[in-house]
Amino acid sequence: MIAVTVEDLENLLRKWKGRTRNNKIRFLVQLFNYAKGKYIPEAEKSVAQKLPFDVETPGEIQIWSPEEAKRLLDEALPEELPFFAIALFSGIRTCEICRMDWSQVRPHPDPDEAHIEVKAAGSKKQLGRRIVPILPALAAFLEKTGKPKSGRVAPNSNMMTRQELLAQWAGLNWKHNGCRHSFGSYRMADIKNVYQVAEEMGNSPGMVKKHYFQAVTKTEAIRFSSVRTS
Repeated sequence: MIAVTVEDLENLLRKWKGRTRNNKIRFLVQLFNYAKGKYIPEAEKSVAQKLPFDVETPGEIQIWSPEEAKRLLDEALPEELPFFAIALFSGIRTCEICRMDWSQVRPHPDPDEAHIEVKAAGSKKQLGRRIVPILPALAAFLEKTGKPKSGRVAPNSNMMTRQELLAQWAGLNWKHNGCRHSFGSYRMADIKNVYQVAEEMGNSPGMVKKHYFQAVTKTEAIRFSSVRTS
């Protein structure tokens, strides 16, 4: 049996730093603990538990300005435009949108009834079902493009890559989680209700306040919600 050493795991982890490295270590600890009962004496630490954690430095979130958001949507292919509009104007995670079916997107003449259902099975880490309102900006795009009666919201299986290409076509550098962070920032500036924004985004009030409170002005929020394609 070949023994895994700390050096082996360090070589595996060397390209990651900060929070990402620490998350990888936590996963390895769980994996080694699973095998611990069979191969490692109970009193002895597993090799994964000997790995040092890195310092986590919180980074500034990046958001799209209203002008940048328009450039992104102007460059989107017709079949991909609804996907990117949902990402920008609902705050739903990209991974959650990729799991969604069009039956979960429910426009309605009454704005209070228009919503998107994020099912528990499709939510991040299955955090639970939530109802996300279809706000006027998103409603305008869905009305313009039309909502398919069935099928996946993601027009193809590589939308994670497509969003980075979209930024390149628009002459922009891709911003990690830029669509979700943009929604959170502008939505907070608009309604100033941490708990409602947290509910809509499937996040904790503490995280919403930390990242999105006073990130932009009310005027900028109005401009963002007025974005339409040419």
